[in-house]
Amino acid sequence: MTTAVPLAAETGVLPKSEPQSDGWVSLCTPAAELQLDFTLPTGQSFRWRRTGSDQFTGVIGQRVVRLRQLDGDVEYQVVARGPQALAAEDAAVLHDYFNLGTSLAELAQQWCAADARFCTVHPHLPGARMLRQDPVECLFQFVCSSNNHISRIHGMVERLCRRYGTPLHSLWPHMPPAQPGQLGGLERHSTTHALAGGTGSCDSTAVAGIEDGLPTTRRPAEDLARPAAAAGTATQTAAAAAADGPSYGEPALVQGQYFAFPTLDQLSEATEEALREDGFGYRAKFIVGSVAALREKPWGGAAWLHGLRSVPYQEAVEALSALPGVGPKVAACVCLFSLDKHEAIPVDTHVWQLATRYYTPHLKGKSLTKKIHTEVQAAFLERFGPYAGWAHNTLFISELASIKERIRAAPTADSAIRGEVVADTTPAAAAAAAAAAQEAEVAVLATVVAAAPVLQAAAGGTTATDGARKNGSMAKHKPAAAASGHALEEMTARQTVKPTPVATTKRSGKPRAPGSAAEGEGPRGLRSWRKRKAAAE
Repeated sequence: MTTAVPLAAETGVLPKSEPQSDGWVSLCTPAAELQLDFTLPTGQSFRWRRTGSDQFTGVIGQRVVRLRQLDGDVEYQVVARGPQALAAEDAAVLHDYFNLGTSLAELAQQWCAADARFCTVHPHLPGARMLRQDPVECLFQFVCSSNNHISRIHGMVERLCRRYGTPLHSLWPHMPPAQPGQLGGLERHSTTHALAGGTGSCDSTAVAGIEDGLPTTRRPAEDLARPAAAAGTATQTAAAAAADGPSYGEPALVQGQYFAFPTLDQLSEATEEALREDGFGYRAKFIVGSVAALREKPWGGAAWLHGLRSVPYQEAVEALSALPGVGPKVAACVCLFSLDKHEAIPVDTHVWQLATRYYTPHLKGKSLTKKIHTEVQAAFLERFGPYAGWAHNTLFISELASIKERIRAAPTADSAIRGEVVADTTPAAAAAAAAAAQEAEVAVLATVVAAAPVLQAAAGGTTATDGARKNGSMAKHKPAAAASGHALEEMTARQTVKPTPVATTKRSGKPRAPGSAAEGEGPRGLRSWRKRKAAAE
């Protein structure tokens, strides 16, 4: 069973690093614990933009944060903040947001021992962490994600913030906007980082004012991780925009100003008509409906959502699914990315293909129903333990076309990276494969048996099944044949076919030319043949 390994942040003691002269502060996280490329632009949050070759800028609560990846660490700057964002709590907020209370490197070692597929892809994808976002922000981001692609989701989320959120005031004279065309970043950046320890000078210090891992003043079907460049052709994008409203890709910086995600009270000002005009399409009614439902909760919607962190996973899913626009996948995303449900598995197209290829092959060809979703969830949980959602994240990223291309040429890339199936030799997988093979065998036999009377009638012959029907002895045939690999062979051996008589002309008795209409090969001849046959019967 996989267990979480606590870091210092879990006990209220956080690494501390003095700010450098240029304002950067170390997070004291080696690459094995946090890689920005594999964490920020992979569809967990839509508030981040690439603003440099190894740098991202985004919004966490009421803070605008710059992050930059070093060879053995991640550093941050807070460049803008709201009135409730205290500077003394910056480090605690970032440690909470990146879930740094759990050692990803230790978990990965356990997953590598449990699963050959994970062991194959993990060396290429270290530091792919799960975020711990604000539940309100996370919920509405994924309501916007329904049947959508990543660039449009970014635009919708930013418009919500700009229209209804709180402005965040810059602490720096020059705020760089996101570079055009770099919303996702995975397609456009191929730098790799060494797996080294943190380079900053870090010690530990107690941090006061922390409650539930947060500062006490603190108030995240489509293809979630596909970069904008891979979302489709220009024609497809234009067609989607025409059908569902305009497509936007605004940077997080709008006219020199960043905005926090709006509160439920601020979102209550939005109407369905206004949101539709702003390009939200049918999602507008879901946003308005969910805001109204949450504001009716006895202690307020934000408190109700935070309270779901302390209930079992299935209870949280059922509660979220009662909100407009929230189905099983959106509920699982919100649980995994904001509600501490580390076992949650959001099943989309990528995860479904991944599951049927490596973990649940017996489900291949079936529809993705709620029951099947639960079965996929159980398979991942059995393999990876209570942090199965974290392991699934690395596997999910490994299936993205951009990542496959990025690591395919790596010296250590093997058949799994090149897209070939790696056999799972565990007893459970072998039993599932055998059951699937037997099921397929029975389906083929049933098809053959059902088609046999029709085929034999056309050929003028008789099958063993026909004979059984005539003499009433159908029940005497072996019932186990349908479940046996030898059933088809038995049926073929019993089959007796009368030789097809050679058609002749009426006058001479000579054989007719093959393929002639009189022989029943042409449309008119076929109709005549059917009439004669019906009359004879």
